[in-house]
Amino acid sequence: MAVVKMSKLKLIALESDRERILDVLHKSKAVELTDGEDVENTFTLSADEGQDLKIEYQKISKALEYLTETLSSFKKTDLFPKGEEGLSNDIIVSYDEFMAISDKKDKLISVVNDINDIKNSVLDVKSTVAKNNALLSQLETYKSVEGDFSDYVDTAYTKSFLGAISESALSLLKEFLAEKPLSNLTVFSEGATSVIHVVSHTSESDEVAAKLNELAFIKCPFVFACTPSAKILSVTEEQEKLEKQEETLLKNVCSYSKYLKDLKIFSDFYKFSIEKHEVSDKCRRTEKTFVLFGYVPTPEIDFVKNSLSEITPACYTEFSEPTEEDEPPTLLKNNNAVKQVEFVTNMYSVPNYREYDPNTFVFVFFMIFFGFMMADIGYGVLLFALCMWIRSRYKVDNGTRRLFTVIAYGGIFTVIFGLLFGSCFGFPLYHLMPDPTATGAEGRINVLVILLACLGVGLFHLVAGYLLKAVNEFRNKNYVSAIFDGLTWVFFNIGLFFAVFNFLTDYFGISTPEGVHSFFAMMQMPGIITLLVSLTLAAVTAGRAEKGFGKITKGFGAVYGIIGLLSDILSYARLFGLMISGMIIAQQFNGMGTAMFSNGVTGYIFGGLIILVGHVFNIAMNVLGVYIHDCRLQYIEFFSKFYTGEGRLFTSFGSEKTYTHIK
Repeated sequence: MAVVKMSKLKLIALESDRERILDVLHKSKAVELTDGEDVENTFTLSADEGQDLKIEYQKISKALEYLTETLSSFKKTDLFPKGEEGLSNDIIVSYDEFMAISDKKDKLISVVNDINDIKNSVLDVKSTVAKNNALLSQLETYKSVEGDFSDYVDTAYTKSFLGAISESALSLLKEFLAEKPLSNLTVFSEGATSVIHVVSHTSESDEVAAKLNELAFIKCPFVFACTPSAKILSVTEEQEKLEKQEETLLKNVCSYSKYLKDLKIFSDFYKFSIEKHEVSDKCRRTEKTFVLFGYVPTPEIDFVKNSLSEITPACYTEFSEPTEEDEPPTLLKNNNAVKQVEFVTNMYSVPNYREYDPNTFVFVFFMIFFGFMMADIGYGVLLFALCMWIRSRYKVDNGTRRLFTVIAYGGIFTVIFGLLFGSCFGFPLYHLMPDPTATGAEGRINVLVILLACLGVGLFHLVAGYLLKAVNEFRNKNYVSAIFDGLTWVFFNIGLFFAVFNFLTDYFGISTPEGVHSFFAMMQMPGIITLLVSLTLAAVTAGRAEKGFGKITKGFGAVYGIIGLLSDILSYARLFGLMISGMIIAQQFNGMGTAMFSNGVTGYIFGGLIILVGHVFNIAMNVLGVYIHDCRLQYIEFFSKFYTGEGRLFTSFGSEKTYTHIK
């Protein structure tokens, strides 16, 4: 349960072995390669083939994208492939199967070219269809025109104006042409847009043209040797042919679905090949050798050495400790349960390589808080069963799978707290713990007991945060900071707990066993002393790195920080708030449903429906609220006390793939 120790790798080998060595490092999954360091008497190259690979990779990606998009459009037809593994983006293959895809290169490149050619043909068809639609829209305006478009042309002594004009402008045109004896107006249609034809003698044509321009006349752009109706019919028939042509082309695309799995593996193979060439470009070289740098998990050093020795004896490896200037990647090693909440921590920030892995603490507190806020046997069982079923649908351990695993674990703790509170789908079974939904004086006391318990758990959560602060500082050999910035506040919180326990229980009228009350009465003064001494130490040492007046302001800031600390403690009241709201909502739906049972069969049907829908709604809203607020308590209250974060996850060479996962 820790951050895995990393070692720096320096590898020197013959240039002739470079490809095989990179393949071995890829297969090992134990090396993260980094940019090369300057090495005396070496140089770097730029491989032209890498650019060619990127071009080919883009072609493959475009073909894959188009194939999957086309298949999705035929999802409910016989053209959609049934039960093909290639439909998944989580294809699990062996290393040998992944590398062997290169044997199918010629065939798959041919398939890619075919798909891209069909895609271009479809785009051409779509472009023609769009142009024809625009043409039909324009032709629709002139469908009332009599005769062929080509009939309306200029002659030696006349000018022809065929086109469209607004209804208001038409009346003005009529008035104008009434004074032009050598011009004639024909109106084919009237309306918001009127279609007209004006023919004018050349002696009047310039004036008529100027007037038409003034009235925003739109000249007809067509000179087809056919009538508008004939042209509309012709274009419509062409559209029908184009639609059939497009459908045929799309069906041809779907016929390549049998290559879908191989294309996805092929795409990732090209992605790896590009990464391999980029690494090669960064290698430091001599005429016959090359140098690689990277990070290897220290426990994997022997494995990496043995893997390299199997392919070549002419390979020198040097492993060393990272320096203070280095920023090694973070690789976490946790048991299966704690491993799941790495997802929660990484959503905030990946742990820094040089700090203590907090995920064990995150798991414990996250699950306790989750179970406490849900606290229902029935809800817990449903959550566990549903999330484990969803989890089983994901073969690869990705973020979605881990999210549902986290909630499944939360379901287990929900059952545990449900058993403690005796609640099952909102129905009270028994009361091992105080019943927060009770009424009267008993209910008030129960609420106060649970609320104070939440604040107490919150205080303990913060103590764990300060302890981890001390641990991190001790690990980094900052002993003064570990004592005065970490342990001092641990003792302050412990002292606070003992100092106020009896005060709060007496103030709120909460009865405690005589032995418990006597113990905390005995510990009250030591608690106050511990509180005051630790606070004094924190105030005095807060400004140790400052000079002059800065020491005073820092000390005052440390004392003033108690307000923030108390505010953090009060934040844990949300644990009680979400728990009680979920219980009350469940009980209200139960009450509404059971109240209808007295109405016979109909009442049982509608009452049962109300209970069912109500609990589905309550579970959904509770899970969303509980997850968000649980994360908030970890990120803001807990992590703010110690967590550095800003690390980067260890990424082995060649592991970043889009579709495939190597066993």
